[in-house]
Amino acid sequence: DIDIIGFENVPNSGPVIFTGNHQNQFVDGALLFSTNQRKVRLLIAEASLKRAIVGTFAKLINCVPVKRRQDFAKSGQGLITQKTSNTIIGIGTNFLTSAQIGDQLLINGDDTTPTITKIISDTELIVDRLFENLPNEGKKYMLLPKVDQSSMFDTVCEILSNGDCIAIFPEGGSHDRTELLPLKAGVSIMALATVHKYNIPIHIVPCGLNYFSGHRFRSQVVLEYGLPIVLNPDDEVCKLYKTDKRKASNDLLQIIESE
Repeated sequence: DIDIIGFENVPNSGPVIFTGNHQNQFVDGALLFSTNQRKVRLLIAEASLKRAIVGTFAKLINCVPVKRRQDFAKSGQGLITQKTSNTIIGIGTNFLTSAQIGDQLLINGDDTTPTITKIISDTELIVDRLFENLPNEGKKYMLLPKVDQSSMFDTVCEILSNGDCIAIFPEGGSHDRTELLPLKAGVSIMALATVHKYNIPIHIVPCGLNYFSGHRFRSQVVLEYGLPIVLNPDDEVCKLYKTDKRKASNDLLQIIESE
């Protein structure tokens, strides 16, 4: 049983980015695609295209493949801990040969993924932010390599410039928590880059998916389309994008998170 709320919030024409919470891995995208009055191109992990059933379906509906860091993750040698001033300290690590600037660090039990900004030595890194739950005695970690997503962003911008729609789940992975995970910046980059490159407005429509019994087959679900965030070329955040892409993307991401 599917209840749809807020159909009137979906623009009848023009480029739209649908952003949703991600509670049910492949069902979420199928719901947005099948219940929407607009034709929607879904973004899907490139690794999922290799799955027999999911991959075939994704190709049939012309999904846009996305390379994800986590699909290329590798175990790091040794343990890591941290101290103030955004410094990661390694115990038995080999950062000089195993890590690169732009890679991210991942540990179990923490949703934060610090990005490496400088490699000092085999046992010391500078990152853009610290973990929230890294014990002083150190913990095993994974390295998430930086991936080239330029062709994917070009494809998305072209789709939007043609007045079509895409759907993305900016949490980056499905989960069964009641609260949102930290959003990835990709959605804000896509919107700002399209506005900047083609000088057109973009509508960002937040979508809320709520499963009453998410792990049970044919569970009741409510899909709500929220009020669109309208992004115009003369908006301050779009002007900022011309001089400071990172800050503009973060500012827009905060707006999306607040909806």
